[in-house]
Amino acid sequence: MAVFMQALKISNQLFDRFLPQTVCVRYKFRNRIAMKRNRKRREDMSWAAELLNYRNNVLKEQPEPSPLHLVTKIKPMAGRPKNEKLALTSLGFTKESDGKGPKSIIVKNTPTVNSQLKVVKHLLRITPITFPYGVPENEEDLEHCQLNENGEFIVVRNVTPGEEVRTLPTAPWQSTVWDMDVDTIKKHTLKIRQDMSLNAEFFSVDPVYTYNQDNKEYRYFGDKSDNGTKHFNERIDHNDGSKKES
Repeated sequence: MAVFMQALKISNQLFDRFLPQTVCVRYKFRNRIAMKRNRKRREDMSWAAELLNYRNNVLKEQPEPSPLHLVTKIKPMAGRPKNEKLALTSLGFTKESDGKGPKSIIVKNTPTVNSQLKVVKHLLRITPITFPYGVPENEEDLEHCQLNENGEFIVVRNVTPGEEVRTLPTAPWQSTVWDMDVDTIKKHTLKIRQDMSLNAEFFSVDPVYTYNQDNKEYRYFGDKSDNGTKHFNERIDHNDGSKKES
């Protein structure tokens, strides 16, 4: 056995020396034009330029934050944790705001107020207040302002100068018999209210039924068979259900 192993070792040495082992490589044919085109496509990143610059564009186009917020309570305060109730109270809401109290308030856009809003943001609807027609400039503008539910603060200004405003002449007012004031309406409806017949024209009169007008009184006794009909006919003298005079 030892002689066989030694002979095998010598044969392997001779084989490696005179017949070196070669590596076989399989080459796959490829179109050179297609390879060149694909390389250009991989290097072209123009299609991703908008995606790569998206964050920079968003930061540049970000509008200025609104100085005020319109906060509307959309869920009741009852049953909420203590910290949420304290946050709502500090913002200006009360327990009465669940019913008849104020449900919308205006707060400043400051870090302190925003930290309180973050605690109860699931109970509120926060809308930034915008000024599409500018902010009020004087006290006269404040008399013609309106705050909509979408947060738009509308300022209605008089675009015509005061000197050019002209009022149409109107005739002096004179009272006539056709004028309807509150006292006249109350006097006219006094009798109607006393009779409790207000809007009586919209309600029909209660119908008046005569006795046995459908000639089916026998059904009222519960027996709807022929025996019941016979028993009913024996009790009456006339077809209308009346009794004969004795």
